[in-house]
Amino acid sequence: MPEIYIQPPLADARIKSNEPDNNFGGHSALYVGKHPTWSVFRSLVHFDMSRLPLNIEMVTAQLKMYLWWDPYGTTVELGVFTILQPWQEGTVTWNNAPNFDPVPSATVNVSTGINRFINWNLDNLVKSWFYGSVANLGLLIKAGDETIDNLRGLRAREYNSSYQWPRLYLTYRHLGRLSNRAFLDMAWAALLTGGVYAYTESRDVSECTAATFIAANMGSAPAVIKLQLSADGTAWFDDTLESTVGMGETKTLVPAIYARYIRLGYRSQSAAVPTTLDVRLQARV
Repeated sequence: MPEIYIQPPLADARIKSNEPDNNFGGHSALYVGKHPTWSVFRSLVHFDMSRLPLNIEMVTAQLKMYLWWDPYGTTVELGVFTILQPWQEGTVTWNNAPNFDPVPSATVNVSTGINRFINWNLDNLVKSWFYGSVANLGLLIKAGDETIDNLRGLRAREYNSSYQWPRLYLTYRHLGRLSNRAFLDMAWAALLTGGVYAYTESRDVSECTAATFIAANMGSAPAVIKLQLSADGTAWFDDTLESTVGMGETKTLVPAIYARYIRLGYRSQSAAVPTTLDVRLQARV
């Protein structure tokens, strides 16, 4: 079965409870668990899913983190949690850390022994990221019990050996074909608009011959949408003029020119009056 490794992550950082306003992004080590004098650590990691090929079906997904330090030699449960808000490696701290789903996406019991990878199975979550039903804002890793001394050290993307970087390991199969064409259908439900543009996850459409965004206004106020394109997934430009989506209306946007990456921007027509949109991206490969 074909496989893909995504590494290094876009961002990773550790946060520390007894230095709640200090940022530790950019360091080569991540920590999770409790230390008797250093207090409680958690770590965050975010992987870029936008460059995966579109004509695949995700089968399995594992988060792999390299364990290099275990000062206690005891078994500890480490959980991976879905982050619910944006964060930045260079600014995240204990005090401003993003909210996360309190139910872990996966847990593992980590026994003694270092210089090895720890693996969490994240099939359902990563599939949700890939198909667009859950926003990919990253993962938070923490100990199940943060009241006992159980600290572990993991490698960060800044470490000097790429072999020990955090990674997502994915297996996939190629999509079956309908009428000799593979078909992509992604959905984002109940997107809440605000006074400034927000954007869907970007997708690589380099293998597609056609792509359409469909936006349905499910709320009680007008919204404004536009398409953006990018050659590299970083520098974006507007491809279409703004289009207003009234209450109960559905609008479609099709790119006017070709570029590798695509995303939909959306905002409230009136900054003080939000609404909700259901958005789909449908593409033929």
